Amino acid sequence: MSRGGLVSYDCSFARRSLWLAVFVAAVVASGGCASGRIGLAAVDPSAVYRARFENALDGPNLVSSVTRKTLRRYGLICKADLPPCISTLHASVVGGTGGAAELFALAEMSLMQGDRLADRYGTPEVTSASTRADRGKAREAPPPDAAARSRYLAAAIYAYAFLFAEDRDDWVSLLDPRSRPAADIYARGLAEAFSNSQPGGMFVAGGRYRVPWGYVDIAFDEEDRNWGSRAMGDFRWPGTYTLYGLRNRYRDAGIGVPVAARTFERAGTFDFVSPDAWVPATILLRIEAPRQQLANEEIRASLEIYSAAEASSVVIGGRELPLETDPSTALAATMEQSRFWENNFARFLGKAIRVDRHVTLAAQDPYSDGKIPVVFVHGTDSHPSTWANMVNDLQYDRQIRERFHFWFFEYDSGNPILYSAMLLRRSLNEAESRFRSEYGPGCLDDMVVIGHSQGGLLTKLTVVDSGTLFWDRNYSKPFDDVPMKPETRALLSESMFVKPLPYVDRVVFISTPHRGSFLASSQFVQRLASSMIKLPRQILEVSADMARVRSLSRYGYSRPMNSIDNMSPGNPFIRTLSGLSVVPGVHQHSIISLKPGESEETGSDGVVKYQSAHIDGVDSELVVRSGHTTLANPHTIEEVRRILKLHAAAANCGP
Repeated sequence: MSRGGLVSYDCSFARRSLWLAVFVAAVVASGGCASGRIGLAAVDPSAVYRARFENALDGPNLVSSVTRKTLRRYGLICKADLPPCISTLHASVVGGTGGAAELFALAEMSLMQGDRLADRYGTPEVTSASTRADRGKAREAPPPDAAARSRYLAAAIYAYAFLFAEDRDDWVSLLDPRSRPAADIYARGLAEAFSNSQPGGMFVAGGRYRVPWGYVDIAFDEEDRNWGSRAMGDFRWPGTYTLYGLRNRYRDAGIGVPVAARTFERAGTFDFVSPDAWVPATILLRIEAPRQQLANEEIRASLEIYSAAEASSVVIGGRELPLETDPSTALAATMEQSRFWENNFARFLGKAIRVDRHVTLAAQDPYSDGKIPVVFVHGTDSHPSTWANMVNDLQYDRQIRERFHFWFFEYDSGNPILYSAMLLRRSLNEAESRFRSEYGPGCLDDMVVIGHSQGGLLTKLTVVDSGTLFWDRNYSKPFDDVPMKPETRALLSESMFVKPLPYVDRVVFISTPHRGSFLASSQFVQRLASSMIKLPRQILEVSADMARVRSLSRYGYSRPMNSIDNMSPGNPFIRTLSGLSVVPGVHQHSIISLKPGESEETGSDGVVKYQSAHIDGVDSELVVRSGHTTLANPHTIEEVRRILKLHAAAANCGP
């Protein structure tokens, strides 16, 4: 109705419209039949990526987006109370309506519940930054109790069932974004379920173990602990450790729990492996027909251990899969246990003390006749762990790992170089003789020796024939005409009359002072070294004879020589050695360190000049811009890798 040209207003209609608006708002607020706006909003691509791949391994209150979708399909809200949600999804799997999506959600939530029961992350309201700190603290806490262990073991079982269905057609694709997290949840759950009181420690034992829906009967064969002639034990899960001292940390992705396993010698055996050796291995829980067995109160499974030296893959459900390993952690554990760096100066001075036998040659793993031995010889005032970064990078190369053994020679680097070189040849002869008699020639005749600094001089003394030069150029009387005790004559003969080792096929010299080091020529350094270095007992026991021998010196030496004397450019030893040629047929390579900006004509690496390290006739020479300690330099490592691959291709032995 119009009044005075104005539209009339119906008050009753207005009241009805107000009530309708209130009703619609209430429906929308309660998630009723009305829907909100739908569309697209631009965000940072990295945020989308993170949201897609986050999962229960990332924090105490996180599950993946796919698990959240699964829970929404079931109408489940599981923030605080996980067990009822887990029970609902478990029932769906047992009843046959649930499949891969439910199993993955069960694995995530079981891991989360295990973490909550074990208080692995502290309070739930932590930020992502504090989560990492709390996680580190949690590893120092006691191992989880029985309730937490059962949830962790359940997480591993669910993840295994997700990955390895009975029907191959039901296996998830390797490109499925859930595959890698599932393998990691399996490994983490298994590691936590079998954790002990050691940081990152795991126990391995068969038995009957509790899970939320019943029990798991786990079989274990004690023979799985065997590693060569040793036994593996004291397993450490790398997921709880950060490494220091190694430039790179390597992990071979696959299935299973990667562990560093300590090896224990059995009585009456000696295999040339370091007494402190830790090795990479993998622990696997195998479950036949896992999805079918979830319907039972009791599940049967087997616990298996695989050393990386003996197996790199495993067959599950007819498909070959790689085993997960972490060789870097095992290497770091070996070096830490040996603690070479704590007494390397004592070794230089000749005062190193070994509680057990003095091992001069140590292997990284038991001998195999299909692998070529590579012997690393460290330099002055050094130790085998100086090779750690190089070995860490080299062993990650599958071709090198499968074709070569790594052996390490340890010696007191203050000793006379001829004496140390004699010990190297003696050690190699002992190992070669033993392995040849037990396994046949194998790859022994393709041995490679790599020496750094003084170690390069020892390396050269494995592939030269000195004849009588070392004696004749030092002493005025023929060797046979000098009266001395039989033990003195034997020691001098073995040290000074050098014969090449016929099984050494290739040598590599790294920063080697072939013509001596200018630092060693300092009179102050020589006097200081002579006053501090203690000669080995074997030399001291024949001191009276040695004094008589020194009286025949052409150079008037009145005291015993040490390695510093030997490396002085004017010393008769270094002058004689530099004039000796490597015997024909042996391949030789030089890697020479030179400080940046210095020339080859006058420059050095701070210890050895280029003109001293350079020798003619080598198969290859590479100049690396580096200081003298160049073993961790990536260019040095890559050159050694190239040489070893060249050697493997040329070798006539092995596969």
